[in-house]
Amino acid sequence: MPQRTILLALLLLSLPTTALAADADGDGWDEAEDCNDANPAIYPGADETCDAVDNDCDGVVGTAHGDADTFINCQDCDDSDPLVNPNAVEVCDGIDNDCQAQTDELVDLDGDGFNLCEGDCSDSANPVNATEFEGPTDLDGDGQSFCDGDCDDQDIVVNGLDEDGDGETSCETDCDDSDAAQNTRDDDGDDFSSCEGDCDDNDTAARPFNDEVCDDGIDNDCSGVADDLDIDGDEATSPLCGGDDCDDADPTINPEAGEEGFTCLDEIDNDCDAVVDDLDEDCWAAPEVDAGPDKQQKYLGGTAILVLDASGTDDANPSDELQYTWTLDTPADAYAGVTVELDGDPLSPYAFLRFHAEPDTAETEWLFEAHVVVTDPHFETEADDSGASVVLRVFRPTYYSTVDCSVVDGSRRGAPLALLLLVAIGWRRRR
Repeated sequence: MPQRTILLALLLLSLPTTALAADADGDGWDEAEDCNDANPAIYPGADETCDAVDNDCDGVVGTAHGDADTFINCQDCDDSDPLVNPNAVEVCDGIDNDCQAQTDELVDLDGDGFNLCEGDCSDSANPVNATEFEGPTDLDGDGQSFCDGDCDDQDIVVNGLDEDGDGETSCETDCDDSDAAQNTRDDDGDDFSSCEGDCDDNDTAARPFNDEVCDDGIDNDCSGVADDLDIDGDEATSPLCGGDDCDDADPTINPEAGEEGFTCLDEIDNDCDAVVDDLDEDCWAAPEVDAGPDKQQKYLGGTAILVLDASGTDDANPSDELQYTWTLDTPADAYAGVTVELDGDPLSPYAFLRFHAEPDTAETEWLFEAHVVVTDPHFETEADDSGASVVLRVFRPTYYSTVDCSVVDGSRRGAPLALLLLVAIGWRRRR
C-alpha cells in the first residue's frame, strides 16, 4: 500500500466520532439526536403540531394523549400532568399551570400592587375596605400588615398584636392594648370587666354602680375616689363619709350650688356655708342700672314734662329694696329764657323733668343730660356705669308761633283781650 494512503487512513481514524456525525437537514441536530434528519422542522425541542408525527423527538406524536386531561400532546404544555393544560387555573406553585408560557402570573384583582402569588392574602375584586388597606404591606407602621392579622391597617393603635401581653389584642376585644390591666375578662366575677369600668377587677367590692361604703378605703362605685358617698348624685360627698354636702338628699343643695337670685328668698342654705339667704354674701350683688332710652319731646309752649324711666334696672336679689337718685348733669341755667326742674321719689325708678321756655328764646332745640344712681342695702352704682345716663331733647317745630297764648305757669298776656271780649258779648245780650 502506498505510504500516502496509509497516512490518510491513520488521520481519519484519529478524528472524534462526533465529527463524523452528519446533519443532513441543517436544523442544527445531527442524525444521532435528530429523529428525522431529513426534515428540518423535526428536532428535539421543536413545537409539537397536531399531526401523527413526533415533531419534538420526544417519542410521542402530536395527536397522542399522555395524561388524564382532555388535551392531546400538541395542545398540552405538559401531557404527563393532568393538572397542567390550557384550561387549568394558575396557582402559586412555580409551574405554568395554564400553559401561558408564564409561571404564577396571577392578576392583581384589588389593585394594591400584589397578587395572591406575591403575598396578597385578600386579593379580591370586592375588598372589605379600600383596596390598598388589604395586602401584605404594613401601611400604618405598627409592625403588622392586613395579611399578618391587622384588622385596621390605617390605625397604628389597632392591630392583631398583643402589645401588653394580657391575652387579648386590640383587633379582638382589648380596649387598651398598652395596659395589661385593661381587658374584657371579669377576673373577680362581679359581672364587670376592666374594659367596662371595673376599677379593681380583683375585688368584688369595687365595681360600677355599686354603693359607696364609708371608711373602707375602697372606691366601691369606681368613681375615682374612695369613701365619696354621694346619695343625691350632685358630686358632693355626703357628711356620712366626712363630706361637705349639707343635704345629700337634694342635688340642688351642695357647696357648688351658689346662693343667688330667688334662692336668696327660700330660707335654705343652698351653698352649705351655714348662712341663709340675705345674710349670705353670695346674695349681695350690685344692681345693673338701666336709665332707659333717650327721650325727646316737641315743645309748643307752656310747660313740657319728660318722664325718665329706670324701671329696667335689674337686681340679682329680689328681696333688695332699691333707691333711685336722679341727677340733672346739664346746669339749669345753661340756656337763657329756659326753666328746668327735675323731680323724683327715691323709692320710684321714675323722675320728671319740667321744661319751660320763653316764646322769644333764640334757641329752638335744647339738650339735657341726666343720670341715675341705684342703691340697695349693700351696693351703690356709679354715675358713669354703663346704662346710667340718658339724653333729653326738647325742640320747637318750624311752625311754632312766638305769640304765647298760654295761661300756664302764671302767663297772663292773653287775659286783657279775653276780658274785653267777654264784656262785649255781655253788652250785646243786654240790648
